[in-house]
Amino acid sequence: MRFAWTGRGTRGDARSGQIDAASKSEALEALQLEGIAVMSIKAVVDGAGGTSTPFTQQMLPGHGWSGFFVRLVFAFATLAGSVIFLMFTSGADIRCTRDRTVDCSVVETKAVFYELYAEQLPKVTGSSTGNRVAQYRDSKNVTYGIEYNFVVLHSKTRNVRSPGLAHALGASNRMISSQLNTFIASQDKELHAWQVEWIPLAMSLALFTLTLVFLRSAVRRLRG
Repeated sequence: MRFAWTGRGTRGDARSGQIDAASKSEALEALQLEGIAVMSIKAVVDGAGGTSTPFTQQMLPGHGWSGFFVRLVFAFATLAGSVIFLMFTSGADIRCTRDRTVDCSVVETKAVFYELYAEQLPKVTGSSTGNRVAQYRDSKNVTYGIEYNFVVLHSKTRNVRSPGLAHALGASNRMISSQLNTFIASQDKELHAWQVEWIPLAMSLALFTLTLVFLRSAVRRLRG
């Protein structure tokens, strides 16, 4: 809960502000420890008619060291979840350069920046798109499919395709293929296109945001 208060400091100066606490008595105690003589204190009421309570205070009550360690545990748990989702975030990085011929490399990435492997394809003559559908069966024996899309680079001797991504963030496969074909027909020296799966990346960022929230709350509990 949040409480608005007015009072006087150790020098008799007028003071006012707001404080988060589990109860009015705990708020008074925290203010007195700061040397404030409280003259009035009341709960802050939001527009819906209830008291305004921070998210972490609703989930994780407690003050001092106990509240600090509880929030610290939640911070590490959400950080671990963020790292796990990030490790499962697949991506594709296509880089092409022109000397006498157009030479390309297709890089599969994990955790956005970590390169698993790179496959080289010299003398690229064109590009197209493709897809495959992977069949899965859930616990209720219901079969469903997930479509994975990729870019195919062509040469006179063989083809190389990018990693199949189910939900790509960045340039679409059609856009990358179109850019590659335009690049091959032009005289540009370099082309770089990338993709990353946005669902695990979004989950990772959301959990990391929660980590920061819990860490901030832990510091506030320690101070309060």
